[in-house]
Amino acid sequence: MDKNESREVYFPYRLINQLVKFVQDSLSLTFAALADPTRRAILAQLSSGKSTVSEIAEPFSMTLPAVTKHLKVLEKAGLITKTKNAQFRNCEINSTGLKEVADWVDEYRVFWEESFDRLGEYLKDVQEKQNHEGKNNVDDNKTNELRIVRVYDAPVKLVWEAWTDPAKAALWWGPRGFTLTTHSKDLRVGGHWHYTMHGPDGTDYPNKTTYYEVEEQAKLVYDHGANDEQPALFRVTVTFSEKNGKTTMDMRMALKTAEEADEMRQFIKDAGGNGTWDRLAEFVEKESSNNEIFVINRSFEAPIDLVFDMWTKPEHIANWLAPRGFDTKFMRADIQSGGSSFYLMSNEAAGIKMFGRAEYLEVEKPHRISYRQQFCDENENVSRHPMAPTWPATMLTTIQLAEEGPKQTRVTVTMQPIGENTAEEIATFTNGRAGMTTGWTGSFDKLEEYLQTL
Repeated sequence: MDKNESREVYFPYRLINQLVKFVQDSLSLTFAALADPTRRAILAQLSSGKSTVSEIAEPFSMTLPAVTKHLKVLEKAGLITKTKNAQFRNCEINSTGLKEVADWVDEYRVFWEESFDRLGEYLKDVQEKQNHEGKNNVDDNKTNELRIVRVYDAPVKLVWEAWTDPAKAALWWGPRGFTLTTHSKDLRVGGHWHYTMHGPDGTDYPNKTTYYEVEEQAKLVYDHGANDEQPALFRVTVTFSEKNGKTTMDMRMALKTAEEADEMRQFIKDAGGNGTWDRLAEFVEKESSNNEIFVINRSFEAPIDLVFDMWTKPEHIANWLAPRGFDTKFMRADIQSGGSSFYLMSNEAAGIKMFGRAEYLEVEKPHRISYRQQFCDENENVSRHPMAPTWPATMLTTIQLAEEGPKQTRVTVTMQPIGENTAEEIATFTNGRAGMTTGWTGSFDKLEEYLQTL
């Protein structure tokens, strides 16, 4: 390349750098101007039309020179313009300056919305803990409420109908293995829902729900666990809100005391009650996309970065991921976006060996991991599940991590068959949800125990 060619190549890069610096400096001036509440109030005042400096100064307890200084900052940032009309100098909003801000903000809108959602949930948790915090009594930190928050990839109308239509509720209400019979339902304030839950062991659990608040597609307040022979166990308040086509379900269960709440939390965990909300996720996915998925959630008393490491560092994975009685050994582990792993899960006592491979599609710390998973032989040739030959050949697994507090993380595992699958293979997958729940529960138990050793 001769000197002229070098100069031609260098010039546009220099020009681009200058433009970038100009945009950054312009935005810096704009955001610095907007950082002051008085200047934001001035802009709000000017949004109704032109005003003179004296008119702008009227609502503020400051001198005209002080107001003039604020106006100069706004003018320099390109947010207002000044025009002279006879002896008066009018100020008005410069829409071009605000458009530059809006265009820049829009580029990051999705990222910020998700971040602010997480921040909002985190601040709620912190506020709740502060509200119950005692000066010298650690028991004051306890609350008589249990809270469950889930985000479903479906519009609020669909989620609401899943809750309120008895025929649809029968397809997901209750822990895995339970079925539901509705005897009557009157969805209104003062109305009742009479139903019986049938356990997998044949035990019947009669229920009589009383509704206290019913806001269409927004809120339900009701008593849970009552029947003709016993009072309600707790009061439920559940809200539904939609954003970007997804529905957030925020449910609170209020008991009489913090001790009763702790006992109920353990009872729900032992009975697999949290699986109810996993089944709801599977149901709404089937309703909205006709896809069959498996979902399971678990909360861990550990910060999100540590839990993320449990999923991405082979030395940690080997200590918990395999079902109880099995060991995990990695022959290859490159756990990053675009990477892959080859591993063995074995139970020597039973003489079982299962080789598998995973291709990592997304590894985004600390919130998301997704990978494509297949069974294979010892030479990494794709094969079938050694104990279920009609199991789908390829699974897509997505791990989502969400902070429920400074040192509490909820893990959501979603599995879905992908590629060409026969009706028999899909049936094997859906019929295997109970077994997958048992397997993942055992693995999560091991992870809980392992986290306590770190």
